Parts: sequence; structure tokens; C-alpha cells
Amino acid sequence: MPRGRATVDGTLIGSHLAPTFQCAWDIPEDAISGGATFMRESARLNLHTPSVDMDVHLDTKFPPFEVVLQARTQQEAEQAAMPIIEGLAIDCSLHGCVRCCSPVDVSPFLRRAVRSPRFG
Repeated sequence: MPRGRATVDGTLIGSHLAPTFQCAWDIPEDAISGGATFMRESARLNLHTPSVDMDVHLDTKFPPFEVVLQARTQQEAEQAAMPIIEGLAIDCSLHGCVRCCSPVDVSPFLRRAVRSPRFG
């Protein structure tokens, strides 16, 4: 659990239909830092600590803007706001692992994920 002072910077730029949100955090006393960028087409997260370095990239696809603008009901708006996850890349390094760390197959967890309806 971090104990030091933290600094956080964030920005939100772009239109309401396609914003870009960026944030970065740093806790120098505990050597913890990271950041996140969320865009319409992807999300990136990173975390750096003395024991873990992790970078995550998530590729997403949203319905075209025309579909979003034509939503007339709450259900249509929710469907238009749900992205389809098209790709996921995780790079994680554990430092100081006492036991041998073997790769973990996460595909069974991903198969159970709720999928939104496909669109053209």
C-alpha cells in the first residue's frame, strides 16, 4: 500500500463523441508511477513499481457515429455506447519473484466475457 504523497495530472481533449482522456500519477517516495490514455479506438494503461512493471493495450471498436446519433431509446443508446474489444496485449514483468513464474492462459476468462451485438 503506497504511503507517500501522490501527484496526479489529467487532461480531457476532443469532442464529446470522440474524447481523449489522459492521466498520469506518481508517488516518488514509494517509486510508483503510471498512466492511462482512453480514446475511442483504444485504451492504454501502465504501472511501474519496484516489484511490477505492467503495460496494457486494449483495442476497441465502437459503432459508427451515425448509429450513436440515431439512438432514440435508452437501450439503443447503451448498445451504441458499448465497444467491442478487438484486441488485448498485456506486458507484465514481476521483479524479485522467488518461485518460477510461468505464463498464464487467460483465454478461458475472456470467453466468458459478455459480448455486445455485432454491427456492420
